[in-house]
Amino acid sequence: MDNKIRVIDNFLPDLEFEKLQEHILSVNFPWFYCEHVSLPPEENFVKDPLAIETDGFHHIFYDKEYDVESFASEYLNNFFKRLEENLRFTKDHFIRIRSSMKSPKLGFTSENYNLPHVDYFFPHETMIYYINDSDGDTRIFDQEFTQNNNSWDEEPEIFTTKCRITPKANRLVWISGFRYHTASNPIESKRRIIININLL
Repeated sequence: MDNKIRVIDNFLPDLEFEKLQEHILSVNFPWFYCEHVSLPPEENFVKDPLAIETDGFHHIFYDKEYDVESFASEYLNNFFKRLEENLRFTKDHFIRIRSSMKSPKLGFTSENYNLPHVDYFFPHETMIYYINDSDGDTRIFDQEFTQNNNSWDEEPEIFTTKCRITPKANRLVWISGFRYHTASNPIESKRRIIININLL
């Protein structure tokens, strides 16, 4: 695992992406409310005044730990095929796949973002796949979660932004799972929808 940040535009062929997008943007797609989108209050170590936790909605396509697989995971079959063909990841690599939807929040500005975090505290890869064009950049930070002498370093409290990535439909971002990152709520767009994929 390395610390590179990879951005792949037009990850799926147009027709395959349009079919996936249609499913997820449908009024029939099931969303579930989540009060804390990044970190639960008891795990909030962040002291950055620009970092603001918000609520949102999610849908779990797959979770290996809890042996959960949604009926909607079949919508991702072409996505899975492309992951295997282009990036050599198969379903055996999946830890969790979930979609996330954010909407505008009162008082949230373009300088704000949600709480910096890593998704798991063991070696893994993280991918962010954008379903629609919107504002609400993904922020990827200079800081990384590290392990020294078989113990975990303390998590940082202040973060510096390495880069910002604007949500663009059919764009895939791939980073080391130990790279701190976070999302932002949209301000101009009515919704920001992604799929978050964690892999071994």
